[in-house]
Amino acid sequence: MLDGGSIALENVRVPAESLGLCWWDMVANKFCGDAEVARIFAIDAEELKSGVPVEALLGCLHASDRKRIAKSLHTAIIQDTVCRESYRVHLGKGRYREVLSVLRCFGYSEGLPTNCTGFICELQASDMQPAPPPQNWTNVVRLQRG
Repeated sequence: MLDGGSIALENVRVPAESLGLCWWDMVANKFCGDAEVARIFAIDAEELKSGVPVEALLGCLHASDRKRIAKSLHTAIIQDTVCRESYRVHLGKGRYREVLSVLRCFGYSEGLPTNCTGFICELQASDMQPAPPPQNWTNVVRLQRG
C-alpha cells in the first residue's frame, strides 16, 4: 500500500525512494534494474541497465542465502507464485546489506514464464517502522464478530 510516500510490506514501512525496480528477460537471461538496484548490489548502473546474467546477482548474495533464493525463484517460476524473500548482499570486506525483493513472473511460452518483474529494497533498521493496520481493519473485525 502506498501511503504518504512509503510502502507497507509485512508490517514494515519502506521509503518509496528506496524501492529499486527490476525486470528479468528469462529467455535472454538478462536481469536489468534501475540505479537503486545497482546501488543495492554494488553493480555498475549502466551495466545493470543493459542487463546482466541473473547468476551475476546470485553471486552477490551471502553464500548461505544463495541456495534458498535460487530454490524460491525456481518455485515461483514453476508454480506461478510471487517470490518474496529477504537476503544479504555481500559488499566486500565482511560487510553485507539486508535486502527484500518481491518478484512476479509473466509472459508465458510453452507453459513457462518468459519475464519477471518486481522491486528490491534495502532494509535498514533506521528505515523500518511498524506499518499501521489498513484503515478498514476495524470494519473487517466488526464484520467478523457480528
